[in-house]
Amino acid sequence: MVHLSPITLTMRSEFGQLVPGGSDDSISIPDRESASLVWSRFTEIVPLRAATHPGERRGIQRQLCLTQGAEVVMMKNKVEVAANVAVILLAVVIGSVFLMDRFASPGLGPNEVKVGDQLPGLPAYKWNAHERTLVLALRNGCHFCEDSMPFYRRLAKLEQSNQIGAHLIAMFPDDPAIVRQVVETQQLTIEVVPGIELGQVKVQATPTLILVDEQGRVSKVWMGELPAVEEAEVIAAISKPPSAESKQQSFLRAPCETCKPKS
Repeated sequence: MVHLSPITLTMRSEFGQLVPGGSDDSISIPDRESASLVWSRFTEIVPLRAATHPGERRGIQRQLCLTQGAEVVMMKNKVEVAANVAVILLAVVIGSVFLMDRFASPGLGPNEVKVGDQLPGLPAYKWNAHERTLVLALRNGCHFCEDSMPFYRRLAKLEQSNQIGAHLIAMFPDDPAIVRQVVETQQLTIEVVPGIELGQVKVQATPTLILVDEQGRVSKVWMGELPAVEEAEVIAAISKPPSAESKQQSFLRAPCETCKPKS
């Protein structure tokens, strides 16, 4: 039997690290057979690690792609939610403005006309020309004024048939040519005063109806497009009061309690 002295080999792996073996990270091989066995195992391990390294890299890359894709999806969902919320808020604001403009009762500003105000005299119209005057403050392009035209035509017919005790005038801040076109288009047969600065009669919004006495003092004010109840209120306010003669005739027609024959 031949005795071989131990052979000490120091080998490094592919990544520059010493392959463990012995006290100083070396591999001690006692004989040729053992050395051949260790060498064959080492050559099998190193190629395996070299082959699996790209696979690990591809796995990491795939995981990074999945993470980035998930972040993109989350960001897209957040953007869609934010856009939907913005659209809903915009719709709520527009709807609120429309409802307030359509149905809210106009408030009186500090310089808005009100009952008891004394209106100044106007160059184009004298308040003392009639005992009472119903002023229609209108404006070209005011859709509330256009929607109220049937009621204004009704008032004009009542004045023409001498059924009301007030004179109607329509005041416009627009040029005479424009006002003439509006009146003809709407078939509004009342006295028109164009080119009037509505601030002179303390009107800040149209349409506004003002009942004024012969001294220029305001007794009633109606603003905006009026519902049927307020239209009836306007007609009642400008209706003729019963005359003294009609009161006397009513009194004569009434039965006398003391003149009734006793049963």
